[in-house]
Amino acid sequence: MHTRDLTILHTHCGLCSQCIGRRFATLASRFADDDPAEMYKVDLLTGERKPGVDVTMLESTIAMARDMESMTDGQFFPNFGEASRVLRHLPGTADEVATHVWGIHKRYGSEVGGVLTKAIADHALEIREGRLPNTSAIILALPENYKKAPGKVTASPGLTPQVGEARANDNGSPEAAEVSATARLAKMPGSSRRRMPRSIGTQAAVDAVIAYMQKNGLNQTQFAGVAHTNERTIRKFFNTGKLRTSTFEDMAIAMGTTKADLLQGKLNKN
Repeated sequence: MHTRDLTILHTHCGLCSQCIGRRFATLASRFADDDPAEMYKVDLLTGERKPGVDVTMLESTIAMARDMESMTDGQFFPNFGEASRVLRHLPGTADEVATHVWGIHKRYGSEVGGVLTKAIADHALEIREGRLPNTSAIILALPENYKKAPGKVTASPGLTPQVGEARANDNGSPEAAEVSATARLAKMPGSSRRRMPRSIGTQAAVDAVIAYMQKNGLNQTQFAGVAHTNERTIRKFFNTGKLRTSTFEDMAIAMGTTKADLLQGKLNKN
C-alpha cells in the first residue's frame, strides 16, 4: 500500500494489490456506490500508472483473471498448482473440494471480466478517440493482438520499376501489385531470409527474470500473467534457460526491456 501518498480525500492509493482487488470486487457487486471512485487516488479503470511495478501489478491481475475465467478444471490445477494444497484441509472428497476451488476462481475471473467488459462499453468513445492512458486498466485489458497494427509490405527504392510494371500487368490493383512485388523480391539474389531460432535464452536472462520478480514481489503465477504465458512455461524456462522466441520477446516487453538486453541479463533501471 502506498501509504505516503494518502490524503484525507484519497484514502486509498488505487495502485496496490489490495486496492485493485477491493475495487474490482465492489464494482462487480451491488455495493459500488458505497465505495466511491473519489476515495482512490488513481482510478482503477481509467487512471494512468507509471511504467514498472504499478502497471505490472494491474496487468498481472487482469491476465490472471482472464486465464481463470477461460480455464477448465483440468487446465486450472496444472497452472495454479498451489491451489491443490487446500484439498485435504476442507470437508468432502478431493474431487468435490477441487470442483469448488476451481469454481471460486472461475467466478472471480468472470466477475473481473464483467467489470472490464462494462467499462470498455462505457468508454467506447474515449477508446476510439485514443483519450485513455495506455496504462489504464481498460487499455491493458485489450488483448495484445488488437494493439498491433497489421503488417504491410513496403517496397524498397530498388523495386519501384517492378511495382509500376506489376500495377500495369494487374489492372492497377494495389493488392496484386504488392503480391507481385513481394514475389519479385523473393526471387532477387541474396534475398533469402534467415530463420529466427525457435527457442532462445541464456542463464543471464534467467537470473534477470528472477531478479525482476523479487524486485516487484511477484510469484511465478503472477509473473506468468504479466508475460502472457503460463506458470508451467516459466518453470521450464528456469530449468532449461530456453523459451520460444515469440514468448521470450513478449516477456522482455512486459519487463520494460528488449530481447537483446534481456539475453544479456540487462534490466531497465526504472
